[in-house]
Amino acid sequence: TKSVQASADGYVALPMTTTSTDFYVASYTPFGSSPSTFAIAALEDNTCIEVYYRNGSEGYRTAFMSLNAFEVYNGMSETVDFTGFQVKSTKPVSVISGHMCGQVPAGILFCDHMAAQMPPVDEWGTEFIVPGIRGRLNTAGYFYRVLASVDDTIVKQDNVQVATISRGAEYYEGFVEFTFDNIVVTCSNPCLVVQYNVGYLYEKGSQASDSEELKRTDPDMMLIPSTNNYLTTLRFGTSNFIADETIKEFENHLAIVVPTPSKGVVTMNLQYLPVSTVWTDLANGYSVCNFQINHGLYNLRTDTGNVKMMAFVYGHGLTHITAYGYPAGFKSIDVVLS
Repeated sequence: TKSVQASADGYVALPMTTTSTDFYVASYTPFGSSPSTFAIAALEDNTCIEVYYRNGSEGYRTAFMSLNAFEVYNGMSETVDFTGFQVKSTKPVSVISGHMCGQVPAGILFCDHMAAQMPPVDEWGTEFIVPGIRGRLNTAGYFYRVLASVDDTIVKQDNVQVATISRGAEYYEGFVEFTFDNIVVTCSNPCLVVQYNVGYLYEKGSQASDSEELKRTDPDMMLIPSTNNYLTTLRFGTSNFIADETIKEFENHLAIVVPTPSKGVVTMNLQYLPVSTVWTDLANGYSVCNFQINHGLYNLRTDTGNVKMMAFVYGHGLTHITAYGYPAGFKSIDVVLS
Protein backbone atom coordinates (compact mmCIF):
# COMPACT_ATOMS: atom_id res chain seq x y z
CA THR A 1 0.00 0.00 0.00
CA LYS A 2 1.11 3.62 0.45
CA SER A 3 4.89 3.86 0.15
CA VAL A 4 6.04 7.45 0.45
CA GLN A 5 9.05 8.54 2.44
CA ALA A 6 9.12 6.80 5.82
CA SER A 7 5.56 5.46 5.49
CA ALA A 8 4.54 2.03 4.19
CA ASP A 9 2.54 -1.09 4.95
CA GLY A 10 1.19 -4.10 3.08
CA TYR A 11 -1.59 -6.67 3.25
CA VAL A 12 -2.52 -10.05 1.82
CA ALA A 13 -5.19 -9.65 -0.88
CA LEU A 14 -8.20 -11.83 -0.05
CA PRO A 15 -10.51 -13.27 -2.72
CA MET A 16 -14.17 -12.37 -2.73
CA THR A 17 -16.42 -15.23 -1.66
CA THR A 18 -20.15 -15.86 -1.67
CA THR A 19 -20.24 -14.64 1.95
CA SER A 20 -18.28 -11.40 1.43
CA THR A 21 -21.30 -9.38 2.58
CA ASP A 22 -20.74 -9.04 6.36
CA PHE A 23 -17.57 -7.51 7.82
CA TYR A 24 -16.20 -5.78 10.89
CA VAL A 25 -13.51 -3.11 10.64
CA ALA A 26 -10.20 -3.10 12.52
CA SER A 27 -8.53 0.30 12.53
CA TYR A 28 -6.74 2.37 15.17
CA THR A 29 -7.12 5.53 17.22
CA PRO A 30 -7.10 8.76 15.16
CA PHE A 31 -5.06 11.73 16.28
CA GLY A 32 -4.70 15.29 15.07
CA SER A 33 -5.35 15.46 11.34
CA SER A 34 -4.47 11.78 10.80
CA PRO A 35 -7.71 9.80 10.47
CA SER A 36 -8.88 6.28 11.10
CA THR A 37 -9.88 4.87 7.71
CA PHE A 38 -11.64 2.09 5.82
CA ALA A 39 -12.60 1.50 2.19
CA ILE A 40 -15.35 -0.59 0.58
CA ALA A 41 -15.02 -1.75 -3.04
CA ALA A 42 -17.92 -3.24 -5.03
CA LEU A 43 -17.68 -5.99 -7.64
CA GLU A 44 -21.16 -5.62 -9.16
CA ASP A 45 -23.53 -2.81 -10.09
CA ASN A 46 -26.29 -1.80 -7.69
CA THR A 47 -24.55 -3.05 -4.55
CA CYS A 48 -26.32 -1.57 -1.51
CA ILE A 49 -24.09 -1.09 1.52
CA GLU A 50 -24.84 -0.15 5.12
CA VAL A 51 -22.27 0.83 7.77
CA TYR A 52 -23.20 0.42 11.43
CA TYR A 53 -21.71 1.40 14.74
CA ARG A 54 -21.98 -1.74 16.88
CA ASN A 55 -21.38 -2.14 20.60
CA GLY A 56 -23.04 -5.29 21.85
CA SER A 57 -26.80 -4.86 21.67
CA GLU A 58 -26.44 -1.15 20.91
CA GLY A 59 -26.00 0.10 17.39
CA TYR A 60 -27.11 2.49 14.71
CA ARG A 61 -26.53 3.03 11.02
CA THR A 62 -23.90 5.64 10.17
CA ALA A 63 -23.86 5.43 6.37
CA PHE A 64 -25.85 4.03 3.45
CA MET A 65 -24.77 3.96 -0.19
CA SER A 66 -25.19 2.19 -3.51
CA LEU A 67 -22.05 1.36 -5.48
CA ASN A 68 -21.59 0.16 -9.02
CA ALA A 69 -18.88 -2.24 -10.15
CA PHE A 70 -15.38 -1.11 -9.14
CA GLU A 71 -16.60 1.96 -7.29
CA VAL A 72 -15.12 2.61 -3.86
CA TYR A 73 -16.46 4.27 -0.72
CA ASN A 74 -13.87 5.76 1.65
CA GLY A 75 -14.62 6.28 5.33
CA MET A 76 -12.35 8.65 7.25
CA SER A 77 -12.58 10.22 10.70
CA GLU A 78 -10.25 12.38 12.76
CA THR A 79 -12.32 11.74 15.91
CA VAL A 80 -13.69 8.17 15.67
CA ASP A 81 -11.77 4.89 15.78
CA PHE A 82 -13.65 2.70 13.29
CA THR A 83 -12.60 -0.52 15.03
CA GLY A 84 -15.76 -2.57 15.56
CA PHE A 85 -17.88 -0.86 12.90
CA GLN A 86 -19.91 -3.32 10.82
CA VAL A 87 -20.21 -3.31 7.02
CA LYS A 88 -23.16 -5.15 5.44
CA SER A 89 -23.88 -5.40 1.72
CA THR A 90 -26.42 -6.95 -0.62
CA LYS A 91 -23.67 -8.26 -2.94
CA PRO A 92 -20.03 -9.29 -2.31
CA VAL A 93 -17.58 -6.47 -1.55
CA SER A 94 -14.01 -6.03 -0.35
CA VAL A 95 -13.20 -4.10 2.82
CA ILE A 96 -9.76 -2.64 3.56
CA SER A 97 -9.17 -0.78 6.80
CA GLY A 98 -6.39 0.90 8.68
CA HIS A 99 -5.05 4.36 9.39
CA MET A 100 -3.61 7.18 7.34
CA CYS A 101 -0.71 7.52 9.79
CA GLY A 102 -1.32 5.81 13.12
CA GLN A 103 0.61 6.15 16.36
CA VAL A 104 0.82 2.86 18.30
CA PRO A 105 0.04 3.50 21.05
CA ALA A 106 -1.44 6.99 20.68
CA GLY A 107 1.04 9.69 21.62
CA ILE A 108 4.17 7.66 20.82
CA LEU A 109 6.39 8.72 17.92
CA PHE A 110 6.29 8.11 15.12
CA CYS A 111 3.14 7.56 13.10
CA ASP A 112 3.01 5.33 10.03
CA HIS A 113 0.53 4.21 7.40
CA MET A 114 -1.36 1.02 8.36
CA ALA A 115 -3.60 -1.20 6.25
CA ALA A 116 -5.10 -4.70 6.15
CA GLN A 117 -7.86 -6.35 4.13
CA MET A 118 -10.66 -7.64 6.35
CA PRO A 119 -12.05 -11.18 5.94
CA PRO A 120 -15.84 -11.58 6.09
CA VAL A 121 -17.32 -12.88 9.34
CA ASP A 122 -17.90 -16.36 7.88
CA GLU A 123 -14.10 -16.67 7.38
CA TRP A 124 -13.28 -16.02 11.04
CA GLY A 125 -11.96 -18.72 13.38
CA THR A 126 -11.42 -19.49 17.05
CA GLU A 127 -7.67 -20.24 17.35
CA PHE A 128 -4.91 -17.81 16.37
CA ILE A 129 -1.14 -17.91 16.69
CA VAL A 130 0.34 -14.41 16.96
CA PRO A 131 4.09 -14.42 16.19
CA GLY A 132 6.65 -12.37 18.03
CA ILE A 133 8.35 -9.52 16.17
CA ARG A 134 12.10 -9.83 15.66
CA GLY A 135 14.56 -7.16 14.60
CA ARG A 136 13.87 -4.62 17.36
CA LEU A 137 14.36 -4.40 21.12
CA ASN A 138 12.63 -7.20 23.02
CA THR A 139 11.37 -4.63 25.54
CA ALA A 140 9.23 -2.77 22.99
CA GLY A 141 6.35 -5.28 23.03
CA TYR A 142 3.36 -5.25 20.70
CA PHE A 143 -0.42 -4.80 20.79
CA TYR A 144 -3.21 -6.94 19.38
CA ARG A 145 -6.96 -6.52 19.09
CA VAL A 146 -9.68 -9.18 19.14
CA LEU A 147 -13.12 -8.44 17.65
CA ALA A 148 -16.26 -10.55 18.03
CA SER A 149 -19.49 -10.76 16.05
CA VAL A 150 -21.33 -12.53 18.91
CA ASP A 151 -21.94 -11.13 22.40
CA ASP A 152 -20.40 -12.81 25.46
CA THR A 153 -17.40 -14.14 23.55
CA ILE A 154 -14.65 -15.34 25.88
CA VAL A 155 -11.09 -14.45 24.86
CA LYS A 156 -8.07 -16.35 26.17
CA GLN A 157 -4.36 -15.66 25.79
CA ASP A 158 -2.20 -18.75 26.27
CA ASN A 159 -5.20 -20.54 27.79
CA VAL A 160 -5.81 -17.81 30.41
CA GLN A 161 -9.06 -15.85 30.12
CA VAL A 162 -8.34 -12.16 29.53
CA ALA A 163 -11.75 -10.78 28.51
CA THR A 164 -15.39 -11.36 27.68
CA ILE A 165 -16.33 -9.15 24.76
CA SER A 166 -19.43 -8.23 22.79
CA ARG A 167 -19.72 -7.70 19.08
CA GLY A 168 -18.31 -4.61 17.50
CA ALA A 169 -16.69 -1.78 19.44
CA GLU A 170 -16.47 -3.74 22.71
CA TYR A 171 -13.28 -5.41 21.47
CA TYR A 172 -10.30 -6.56 23.51
CA GLU A 173 -6.89 -4.89 23.18
CA GLY A 174 -4.01 -6.87 24.62
CA PHE A 175 -0.37 -5.90 25.11
CA VAL A 176 2.48 -8.41 24.96
CA GLU A 177 5.35 -7.06 27.03
CA PHE A 178 8.21 -8.80 25.24
CA THR A 179 8.43 -8.28 21.48
CA PHE A 180 9.85 -11.74 20.70
CA ASP A 181 7.06 -13.64 22.49
CA ASN A 182 4.61 -15.74 20.48
CA ILE A 183 1.11 -16.08 21.92
CA VAL A 184 -1.95 -18.25 21.27
CA VAL A 185 -5.32 -16.46 21.23
CA THR A 186 -8.52 -18.51 21.45
CA CYS A 187 -12.15 -17.41 21.38
CA SER A 188 -15.36 -19.17 22.41
CA ASN A 189 -16.98 -17.84 19.19
CA PRO A 190 -15.35 -16.92 15.86
CA CYS A 191 -13.20 -13.79 16.17
CA LEU A 192 -11.02 -11.41 14.16
CA VAL A 193 -7.44 -10.83 15.40
CA VAL A 194 -5.02 -8.09 14.27
CA GLN A 195 -1.46 -7.44 15.50
CA TYR A 196 0.03 -3.92 15.79
CA ASN A 197 3.75 -3.16 15.71
CA VAL A 198 4.52 -0.26 18.08
CA GLY A 199 6.17 3.04 17.23
CA TYR A 200 9.89 3.59 16.87
CA LEU A 201 10.24 5.28 20.26
CA TYR A 202 8.08 2.87 22.30
CA GLU A 203 10.24 1.00 24.78
CA LYS A 204 9.39 -0.48 28.18
CA GLY A 205 5.85 0.89 28.05
CA SER A 206 6.65 4.56 27.49
CA GLN A 207 8.21 7.12 25.17
CA ALA A 208 11.94 6.48 24.92
CA SER A 209 14.70 8.88 23.99
CA ASP A 210 16.20 8.47 20.53
CA SER A 211 18.89 5.82 20.60
CA GLU A 212 20.94 3.78 18.15
CA GLU A 213 19.69 0.69 20.00
CA LEU A 214 16.14 1.35 18.80
CA LYS A 215 15.43 -0.31 15.46
CA ARG A 216 14.32 2.02 12.67
CA THR A 217 10.76 0.72 12.62
CA ASP A 218 7.29 2.11 13.05
CA PRO A 219 3.64 1.02 13.34
CA ASP A 220 2.10 -1.52 10.99
CA MET A 221 -0.98 -3.71 11.35
CA MET A 222 -1.10 -7.37 10.39
CA LEU A 223 -4.13 -9.62 9.98
CA ILE A 224 -3.65 -12.87 11.93
CA PRO A 225 -5.38 -15.75 10.09
CA SER A 226 -6.98 -18.43 12.24
CA THR A 227 -5.63 -21.97 12.04
CA ASN A 228 -8.67 -22.72 9.82
CA ASN A 229 -7.18 -20.40 7.20
CA TYR A 230 -3.78 -22.12 6.93
CA LEU A 231 -2.49 -23.36 3.57
CA THR A 232 -0.28 -26.22 2.38
CA THR A 233 1.78 -23.94 0.10
CA LEU A 234 2.67 -20.29 0.70
CA ARG A 235 4.08 -18.06 -2.04
CA PHE A 236 5.14 -14.56 -1.04
CA GLY A 237 7.63 -11.78 -1.49
CA THR A 238 9.30 -9.19 0.68
CA SER A 239 8.70 -5.48 0.15
CA ASN A 240 10.68 -2.33 -0.44
CA PHE A 241 9.82 1.35 -0.08
CA ILE A 242 10.53 4.74 -1.62
CA ALA A 243 12.57 7.42 0.15
CA ASP A 244 14.58 10.32 -1.23
CA GLU A 245 13.15 9.38 -4.67
CA THR A 246 15.00 6.07 -4.40
CA ILE A 247 13.80 2.51 -3.87
CA LYS A 248 15.00 1.33 -0.45
CA GLU A 249 15.05 -2.12 1.11
CA PHE A 250 13.78 -3.28 4.48
CA GLU A 251 15.43 -5.56 6.98
CA ASN A 252 13.04 -8.44 6.30
CA HIS A 253 11.94 -11.17 8.70
CA LEU A 254 9.82 -14.31 8.44
CA ALA A 255 7.84 -16.13 11.14
CA ILE A 256 6.71 -19.67 10.26
CA VAL A 257 3.93 -21.55 12.09
CA VAL A 258 3.71 -25.29 11.48
CA PRO A 259 2.36 -28.38 13.28
CA THR A 260 5.11 -29.45 15.65
CA PRO A 261 5.63 -32.95 14.14
CA SER A 262 6.38 -31.33 10.74
CA LYS A 263 8.88 -28.68 11.80
CA GLY A 264 11.83 -30.75 10.52
CA VAL A 265 10.43 -31.12 6.99
CA VAL A 266 9.69 -27.48 6.11
CA THR A 267 11.20 -26.37 2.80
CA MET A 268 11.76 -22.86 1.48
CA ASN A 269 12.43 -22.53 -2.24
CA LEU A 270 12.83 -26.35 -2.36
CA GLN A 271 15.54 -26.34 0.34
CA TYR A 272 15.03 -27.71 3.85
CA LEU A 273 15.36 -25.14 6.62
CA PRO A 274 18.76 -25.42 8.34
CA VAL A 275 18.94 -27.95 11.20
CA SER A 276 20.09 -25.00 13.36
CA THR A 277 16.68 -23.31 12.98
CA VAL A 278 15.33 -22.47 16.45
CA TRP A 279 11.72 -23.54 17.01
CA THR A 280 9.42 -22.62 19.91
CA ASP A 281 6.86 -25.25 20.90
CA LEU A 282 3.57 -23.53 21.75
CA ALA A 283 2.10 -26.60 23.50
CA ASN A 284 -1.04 -26.46 21.32
CA GLY A 285 0.29 -28.71 18.57
CA TYR A 286 2.12 -25.93 16.71
CA SER A 287 5.68 -24.57 16.71
CA VAL A 288 7.04 -21.21 15.53
CA CYS A 289 10.40 -20.09 14.15
CA ASN A 290 11.34 -16.51 13.36
CA PHE A 291 14.41 -15.37 11.39
CA GLN A 292 15.78 -12.74 9.03
CA ILE A 293 15.49 -13.25 5.25
CA ASN A 294 16.86 -11.51 2.17
CA HIS A 295 14.73 -9.44 -0.19
CA GLY A 296 13.12 -11.73 -2.74
CA LEU A 297 10.37 -14.21 -3.67
CA TYR A 298 9.75 -17.38 -1.67
CA ASN A 299 7.85 -20.67 -1.81
CA LEU A 300 7.17 -22.35 1.53
CA ARG A 301 5.78 -25.86 2.11
CA THR A 302 6.68 -29.19 3.69
CA ASP A 303 8.37 -31.91 1.69
CA THR A 304 5.09 -33.85 1.44
CA GLY A 305 3.13 -30.76 0.43
CA ASN A 306 0.06 -31.69 2.46
CA VAL A 307 0.67 -29.98 5.82
CA LYS A 308 -1.30 -26.80 6.54
CA MET A 309 0.88 -23.97 7.80
CA MET A 310 1.17 -20.18 8.00
CA ALA A 311 3.92 -17.62 7.69
CA PHE A 312 4.18 -13.90 8.41
CA VAL A 313 6.53 -11.62 6.47
CA TYR A 314 7.49 -8.24 7.90
CA GLY A 315 10.28 -5.71 7.80
CA HIS A 316 11.87 -2.66 9.40
CA GLY A 317 13.44 0.27 7.55
CA LEU A 318 17.23 0.08 7.25
CA THR A 319 17.72 3.79 6.60
CA HIS A 320 14.28 5.28 7.36
CA ILE A 321 11.77 4.83 10.17
CA THR A 322 9.07 2.65 8.62
CA ALA A 323 7.73 -0.92 8.64
CA TYR A 324 5.37 -3.38 6.97
CA GLY A 325 3.82 -6.74 7.78
CA TYR A 326 1.34 -9.24 6.32
CA PRO A 327 0.50 -12.95 6.44
CA ALA A 328 1.92 -14.96 3.56
CA GLY A 329 -1.49 -16.33 2.61
CA PHE A 330 -5.08 -16.93 3.65
CA LYS A 331 -7.22 -19.94 2.78
CA SER A 332 -10.84 -19.01 2.12
CA ILE A 333 -13.32 -21.42 3.65
CA ASP A 334 -16.28 -20.38 1.48
CA VAL A 335 -16.77 -20.53 -2.29
CA VAL A 336 -14.49 -18.08 -4.11
CA LEU A 337 -16.16 -16.02 -6.82
CA SER A 338 -14.75 -16.58 -10.31
